[in-house]
Amino acid sequence: MITILFALLGGLLPDPMAHVLATLQPDLGCLMLSVRRLAPAVLVVSLLLAACQSPRQFGASSPQQVADAFVSEVVLPNYQQLVQDSKSLSAALDALATTPGADQLEAARKAWQQVRKTWETGESWAFGPAESGGFDGNLDDWPVNEKDLSTALASGAFSPDLFARLTTTAKGFHGIEVVLYGTQGIRPEANQLSAAQLIYLRQAGADLASMSALVAGGDRRRRRCRLDRGGFGAQPL
Repeated sequence: MITILFALLGGLLPDPMAHVLATLQPDLGCLMLSVRRLAPAVLVVSLLLAACQSPRQFGASSPQQVADAFVSEVVLPNYQQLVQDSKSLSAALDALATTPGADQLEAARKAWQQVRKTWETGESWAFGPAESGGFDGNLDDWPVNEKDLSTALASGAFSPDLFARLTTTAKGFHGIEVVLYGTQGIRPEANQLSAAQLIYLRQAGADLASMSALVAGGDRRRRRCRLDRGGFGAQPL
């Protein structure tokens, strides 16, 4: 199905865009990206080209120009939004840990939903350090190791050292999700969150914000990049 889509797009889009699609095609299977999730990114790049050039100028665009436009106009703004949203989540989790209450818990859940939405948009391309730097796993490893997380939370005082020893399957988006939303469809009330869970949420939120900043920082260093046929990412020039 993906091969057919790329064949169709290759015939409809200008040569530079078709070249980019052909470059990225082998890695789509490895990343298990769906056509539905990739389509918005393809559409945005196509619109960028259409906005900047007349039809007769399409042939003059190089794959590098397409890649630069994609990074500057699509990837970087998304990662910058990820930084802002993850900071908001961290602040909301800190407020919940400081003053546990229904309003604080609801605010934390809404902040989690917002940053999660932003991250999932960026997952459509996993461009730059999100893929090549391994940040995808740190932020979004799945499935959650609920056993290790529960053991750590039940071990007594939850310390930064204990948090650091957790694997990526017990941190990131999904670790926070388990504590905020509970399991088996049973959402905890604010007064049901333990002291260890509240400390965990505070530390997990700060860690997520830090990782998001590293993702965005890495892509700023790659503002000038070249397509890499060996991976779905960018290499610095």
